[in-house]
Amino acid sequence: MGIKIKSLKIRNFRCIGSLDLDFTDPDGNPLDLVVLAGPNGCGKTSVLEAILIACEHKELMVASAENPLSNVKAGAENFEIRAELAVNGKLDIRKWRIYERDRRTQKLGPMIDSEMDEGYELSYPLRDIAIEYLSSWRAPKLVASLPVADDKKDKNEEPKEADRLIALQKKCRDFWVHSSLNRRDPVSDPKVRALIDPLEKAWEIFNPGEEAEFLVRSVNKDNPDEGVNLYLRKKDGTEIPVNDLSSGEIEVLTMAGWFTMNDYRGGIVLIDEPELHMHEEWHRAIMQALRVLLPETQIIVATHSRDILDSVMSYERFWLLHEGDPRLGPNDKPVIYDQGERA
Repeated sequence: MGIKIKSLKIRNFRCIGSLDLDFTDPDGNPLDLVVLAGPNGCGKTSVLEAILIACEHKELMVASAENPLSNVKAGAENFEIRAELAVNGKLDIRKWRIYERDRRTQKLGPMIDSEMDEGYELSYPLRDIAIEYLSSWRAPKLVASLPVADDKKDKNEEPKEADRLIALQKKCRDFWVHSSLNRRDPVSDPKVRALIDPLEKAWEIFNPGEEAEFLVRSVNKDNPDEGVNLYLRKKDGTEIPVNDLSSGEIEVLTMAGWFTMNDYRGGIVLIDEPELHMHEEWHRAIMQALRVLLPETQIIVATHSRDILDSVMSYERFWLLHEGDPRLGPNDKPVIYDQGERA
C-alpha cells in the first residue's frame, strides 16, 4: 500500500488565506521529498497539520484537533482543505471543512463533492496508512536506565511524542533480556543488530569517520538487576549512556530509532524543524539520513535551515513567501503570488 500527496489547496486555515501547492516533479510524479521554508508565522506548521487533517490523522496534531473552529482564519466562515493523493498509482481527492450546519458542535467532516474529475478514485480508507508527525514541540524525556523487568501497566500504551527515546531504550532492553535468557550474546543477536545497525548507519552520516558504535548492556556489569541502557561507544572505548548525549545527538538518535522501530513504507512522514537542536554543520546531512531511514516514504519537512534547502533539488523546495520578497534568494521560487496565481 502506498500513498503520496500530489497537491494541496488550503483556504482560510489559521494564518493561511489561500495557498496552492503542487508536490510533483517535472515529469508530473509525486515528490518523495518536500521542503517547506519561510519565516516564523508564514504557515509552514499549518501546512503540515492541514495534511494530517486531509489524511484523516488529526489526532497527531499538537493542538486544536478537538476544536476545529479555532483553526478558521479570522473573519472567515469556514476553512477548506483539498488534497490530491496518489494511492497505489491511482488518484484520490479528499476535501475537508467545518460544515456550516455543525458550527455549534465544531464538527470536522468531508465536503460533499458534486463535481469530481473523471478518473479519480474516491473514498479510499486512509486510517490504516502509516503517517507520522514530529512536531517542533518534541522534547524527549531522559531516563538513566530501565529496569530489567518490564512495567506491565504501560506495555500497551502508545508512546507520546516525548517518549520516543524511552521507547527505543525499552526496545533495546527487551532485546537484551531476550538474548540473555536464551544465552546469546546481545552484541551479535540478530534482533539487536536489526535495531542497532540502522542507528549506526545514520550516525555515520552525521559523524563520518568517527568509528563509534551503539551497544546495549546492563548499567552495572557486575549486577544486571540495576538496569539496562543503550550506550554510544567512542573510538577510544569511552561508553556514554544515550541520555547523557548532547541535545543534537539525542535528536539524531531519537529520529533514527523511531523510524527504525516503526514501518512507514508507503506512508508519509511530516517533520517540523528536523534541524532542531542540531549544529548547522549537521543540517546538510539531515535529508540524506532521512532518505536512508525512510527509503519508501514521502517525507515532508518544514525548516528554517538554508543548508537543508540547499541539500535538495530546486523543485523540492517551497518558499511560503510572496513574489519579490527580499528574503528570497536569486534561485528561490515563491509559492504565494500577490496576483493570486498558482506557483
